[in-house]
Amino acid sequence: MTAMDDAFQAAASMGITVCVASGDNGSNDNVGGSTDHVDFPASSPFALGCGGTSLRASKNIISSEVVWNDGSSGGATGGGVSGFFPAVPWQAGISAKLSVAGASR
Repeated sequence: MTAMDDAFQAAASMGITVCVASGDNGSNDNVGGSTDHVDFPASSPFALGCGGTSLRASKNIISSEVVWNDGSSGGATGGGVSGFFPAVPWQAGISAKLSVAGASR
């Protein structure tokens, strides 16, 4: 993880944004506990974790876009905090908690 994170940091220093998937197991990530979890490499402070959405379209026009969440049987977009990397300065003071189904954060 550290070697890849070093490469992400080198890319960031050159103005390159590294985009990675935020995961497919929701913010719980099958870990449990009272905080949201995120997989590496999305947990790297030098990568941009991108979550999934579900689009509905008709005749090349998007009619809706929502966060991808097919529930416990189908997976959901990931996101949360790293258990390895410390929070970056612009996220200081923010805490991630598991949300109640259907509630907004």
